[in-house]
Amino acid sequence: MTNQANLQFVLDANVFITAHRNYYPFDLCPGFWECLIRHFLGGKLLSIDKVRDELLDTSKSEDEEPDALYSWAKDSPEGLFASSSDQAVVNAFGDVIAWVRHHPQFSRGAKDDFARKADGWLVAYAKAFDLTIVTQEVSNPDIKSRVPIPNVCNHFNVDYLNTFDMLRQLDIRFELASSP
Repeated sequence: MTNQANLQFVLDANVFITAHRNYYPFDLCPGFWECLIRHFLGGKLLSIDKVRDELLDTSKSEDEEPDALYSWAKDSPEGLFASSSDQAVVNAFGDVIAWVRHHPQFSRGAKDDFARKADGWLVAYAKAFDLTIVTQEVSNPDIKSRVPIPNVCNHFNVDYLNTFDMLRQLDIRFELASSP
């Protein structure tokens, strides 16, 4: 188990995926990926094993070869993706899934999808250890076709924010290291 004393943030898979595909690709902004490792080693953030499983799942990829994110997740420092098997997390997961299953707003397919993915485990981990979830998802009180993490967080009083707000809270700045 990771030392929880300074731990603040637990990251959703979409933080890694969106950064890699859109605004912090490895070849343009290696500093983003380095800062994640540095803040993990400093005890400020982590993710969970279920997120790592999603990042390493190549069955949904159209690419024949694993990409840079796959390699990064595979070679990440031990503990960056914490185990979700702690009893407090398992108990919280039961509460989260029960709430989602009984909530009339979401379609059956949305509930089944939520139960299969890392999202419920992420909320459970944050709830069990009083952490803030970092996700690119936003709350949507009217959605039926999927279960947004922020909707579940709101019910369980779990804090959440997006990647950029996490970077600001960690006082991270990406600056040009050299001029042309």
